[in-house]
Amino acid sequence: MLMPFASVRKIMQVGGSKTVALPPYWLEAFNLRLGDELLVLADGIVLVVPPGERVQPKQLQVLAQIANRRASKNA
Repeated sequence: MLMPFASVRKIMQVGGSKTVALPPYWLEAFNLRLGDELLVLADGIVLVVPPGERVQPKQLQVLAQIANRRASKNA
């Protein structure tokens, strides 16, 4: 499993749709393949959850800390 981190991804135009690309090492780390479904949670932030993974409260705390540090640097 990957250590917690933040990564800036750009929204791209692909045909008539918009998309966000995932880096190859994420695909490998989470054993993701074309056609796999990802759970997308949104409430002020967007969280992408790979198949078979469960979101634990501790994970959300760590992600919140990372996001808040990033927001502080950009303020």
